[in-house]
Amino acid sequence: MLCLSESTRQYVPLGVILLVLLDVLLGQPFVKFVMSKATGQPPPGEAEAPPPPPQGEGQRRRGGGGAALIDVDKLAEAALSAAAMAKVVKERKDGSAASALSAKEKIERLNRDIQREKDKFDNVD
Repeated sequence: MLCLSESTRQYVPLGVILLVLLDVLLGQPFVKFVMSKATGQPPPGEAEAPPPPPQGEGQRRRGGGGAALIDVDKLAEAALSAAAMAKVVKERKDGSAASALSAKEKIERLNRDIQREKDKFDNVD
């Protein structure tokens, strides 16, 4: 094999130790490469990027402490519907007398529209 003289053989352990320390300081690229070849997996640097999330599922984020996933789209929809309901409740609460008048006006307007549609239907013949 390799014929090393007695004077150079004493430096082999020192060289191996220095190479191992250098590998550790660099984040163990040599060890990761060797392990990837041994297990048959691609090296970490050559791994494919994860596929993007499917459209329509919304963005998901980790909640505080990583205990649960939060669907941001559903949360936004719930907040908007709650705000709309609060607005309707406030309008009904503030203008209860005015809404009674407007309800009568709405009924009259609907009756006029219905009558107009009936007249159009009768005149089509």
